[in-house]
Amino acid sequence: MTRLSQSHRRIAFTLVEMMVASALIIVIMYVIASAFEKGLDAFRLLKTTGDMQERLRTAATVLRLDLTAKHFDAETDGTPGGEYLSSQRLDDKNWHPPTKGYFRIDQGNGFRGGRRSGPR
Repeated sequence: MTRLSQSHRRIAFTLVEMMVASALIIVIMYVIASAFEKGLDAFRLLKTTGDMQERLRTAATVLRLDLTAKHFDAETDGTPGGEYLSSQRLDDKNWHPPTKGYFRIDQGNGFRGGRRSGPR
């Protein structure tokens, strides 16, 4: 009798075991797919943020270089003002707009009757 009990081995899985294993595999695949999708969304968002920061840095560099460049001819008559935009002292009563340069400073005459007066 001992031989009969020893030779009675299972050689296959039962249908229930196969269904449980399949269900577990499907659940695990769903969790992994969801995590992968969330990872892609996070990567896309971080890449977009990084691209925008790079463009802002580029724009800031261009603006900084432009605003620190010499925009006006140097004035030698002693009035407030100079070659750079930052050296223009609009709060000084003796200041007058530079006559030459490629950056225009216009205080304007204000609005009259709903229409702007002065050159546009």
